[in-house]
Amino acid sequence: AEAPPHQPSQKQASSTGDDLIPTHPCLTKKVIPHNFSMKSIRTASHQGRSYNVNLWDDGTYCKLREMMLNTEGFSLHPRTTLVHSPDDADIIVWVSTRGMWEREVPPPNNYSNVVLLDYADGCTLHQSLGQVKHLVGHFKRSFVNRIDGVFKHNCTTDQSVLPFAYSGVQAFINHKINSYKQRKYDVTNMLRNGPSITDKRRKIIVKYTKSFVQKHSLKDGTYFIGNLGSQGANSGFDNRYFEVLANSKIIVTANPAGWEGDFRLWEALLS
Repeated sequence: AEAPPHQPSQKQASSTGDDLIPTHPCLTKKVIPHNFSMKSIRTASHQGRSYNVNLWDDGTYCKLREMMLNTEGFSLHPRTTLVHSPDDADIIVWVSTRGMWEREVPPPNNYSNVVLLDYADGCTLHQSLGQVKHLVGHFKRSFVNRIDGVFKHNCTTDQSVLPFAYSGVQAFINHKINSYKQRKYDVTNMLRNGPSITDKRRKIIVKYTKSFVQKHSLKDGTYFIGNLGSQGANSGFDNRYFEVLANSKIIVTANPAGWEGDFRLWEALLS
């Protein structure tokens, strides 16, 4: 169930640690993914001017991975420091996935130092752009339109909108690296393939993987095809998902057919 909307506080209490990752109403409880703790991240030494960065609280939390990326990134960058109040910030970073865009509360227009990081899938620009008059930066993930994996066009010709991409976080690095021979699964494919999934290209890739397993007579227990944990990039993280990745010799994955970028690629690379 969705949590009721609330107005974000412009004067948040000072804190150090994991509460920089807000409670996520898409979940039943606050989730801190395994191995992720701000206390475990070393702060880089600062050289030159340092910029105070506030991650704007828009009142919605369907963006767990995206918040991890930005919390870790701005904490580790040698010239940025996270602050809790937008009034203390040189730059206010508004992270949006538009999962519940109608409930998002944009930074008010008395702030003239706002950067929008739009992580939403698909080609449309943010529906609330007209409410933000003083953007100093506008970045759009999923910058191109594709049909069945084939590039068609960029999503906008507005040169003030810049493309950017996902990356990986240190929390997902597999520090217990097994040797190739020790890894349990010869082939793994965890792309979702249920009846509600509309991505035909990913379904074909799952089919190809199953055909490969049959062709090479792989024994049960030596391959994994299926999904683990709750679906969706904003769901809680199931440790079994990372354990399977960490014990796979070959991981089969693919970008969505309609746009660029997904977390699965990075989670596979970091395993």
